[in-house]
Amino acid sequence: RDELDRGDSNDPEYIHVDMERFDADVVVHTPTSANIAAAIVKSETVRGVDRGERDLLAWCAAQDLVTMILTTGDRAAIVAACDLGLKDCLRSLDDLAALAGAQPVLRDHYCAKWLSEIRTKWLLENL
Repeated sequence: RDELDRGDSNDPEYIHVDMERFDADVVVHTPTSANIAAAIVKSETVRGVDRGERDLLAWCAAQDLVTMILTTGDRAAIVAACDLGLKDCLRSLDDLAALAGAQPVLRDHYCAKWLSEIRTKWLLENL
C-alpha cells in the first residue's frame, strides 16, 4: 500500500492510484517479524531490496503458493523472489497487460524478455 501511495506526480510516467478505492477493495497483509527473519535467512538479497518489497516478499514466501502473481522491475527483488521459492510466481508487466488486452510501451525491465534473462541467470548461478 505504501508503495502505491508514493511517487512524484510531476513525473510524466506517474500513474495516479485512487487510494480510497484501493483501501475499500484490497486487504493489506503485514508480515510478521518471523516472516521477515525467515526471508532474510533464506535470501541474502532480501537485505538489499527496499522495505516495501522486502515485506511483500517475506509475506508471500510464508504463504501456501496455490495462486500468486508477482511483478517487479527490480533486479534484486526478482533474485530475492527466486531465492525464496517464488520464481514461478513472477510475471512481467507486459505479459499481464497483454492478458488484460493492453499493449503499453514499457521500459525493458518490465518486459518478459528481461525477466526471463534475470531468472535464467539466477538458475545458472544456483545449479
